Amino acid sequence: MTTATASQSNAASVDPDVKVQSDLSALSEQISLVRSMLKLAGPLSSIKEDEALLAVIGFLEACAPRMVELIEAAAGVRVGRNVRGVPG
Repeated sequence: MTTATASQSNAASVDPDVKVQSDLSALSEQISLVRSMLKLAGPLSSIKEDEALLAVIGFLEACAPRMVELIEAAAGVRVGRNVRGVPG
């Protein structure tokens, strides 16, 4: 039980900016991976059968809604600063 509480405490104390940077770094690595895998892939029919490639593509598809949220949130902060007269 102590371990679970410590994990929850650590998760709660993580700086949100650090978390976002970490997530973006992981996403960037996966994008690079899928690009390199696609360069090595053969015709479309072989891509559809490549389980590793499909797994990476699935990961990227699952990340899409979160990336949209982050972009919209960042755009909202920037717009809010501009509206208040604070340079962004």
